[in-house]
Amino acid sequence: MGLLDKANSMEAGFIADADEHGETVTYTPYGEAALTINIIVDRQADARLAGTTAGNYREPEVFVRNHPSEGVTSVVEKGDTITMPERIAAVGGTTTNKTYIVYRVIDNDANWWHLQLRQR
Repeated sequence: MGLLDKANSMEAGFIADADEHGETVTYTPYGEAALTINIIVDRQADARLAGTTAGNYREPEVFVRNHPSEGVTSVVEKGDTITMPERIAAVGGTTTNKTYIVYRVIDNDANWWHLQLRQR
């Protein structure tokens, strides 16, 4: 069972509480006003740029509700952006927000968007 299947089997309110299950981020649909929504973030380990010995980068994957008020109902690849912390800070620590572009839709259904992000 993949993460999307697991997410679909959960109650609709699973990520409603960002302190418990998700993170509050700024999602900006291409050409529209920014939204503050809760999403599930899977921060990938550093990946290496193809053909190089340096140049690490991160490609997080996120799960966004397919919902008109708790998420988004459409996605524009290479147009929508998500601003969120690059990593989770220790208790009492600070984080630096980064803006990521929605690079591609990995999967989607009536409940969830599974998206791959890239740093802008």
